Amino acid sequence: MQLGLVKKLIWVTLEKSKSAVLAIIGVLSLSVSMSIAKQLDASIPTVMVVFVRSGFGLLFFIPILIKERSSLSRINNIPLHIIRVTLAVLAMLCTYYTYRNL
Repeated sequence: MQLGLVKKLIWVTLEKSKSAVLAIIGVLSLSVSMSIAKQLDASIPTVMVVFVRSGFGLLFFIPILIKERSSLSRINNIPLHIIRVTLAVLAMLCTYYTYRNL
């Protein structure tokens, strides 16, 4: 009985640690991305920077899409997802524009 409780406690601790590590990686990658965007030549349009960044993001996301293909067919509210993606892209454009012009 105690051994099961210990295993569960270890599992919960590892899951919390995993979340913390992923959050730190996310913050660091955003910082590096913004630093690189700030150092780029001003002649490169912000839209091009966001396009390239989105392409790299898609490269990392493709394996997840392939693995979870069945869950993609369960999307119920397509118009809401389109609005969400549009707002996310606009937010990314605004963020990169701001960092490049500070």
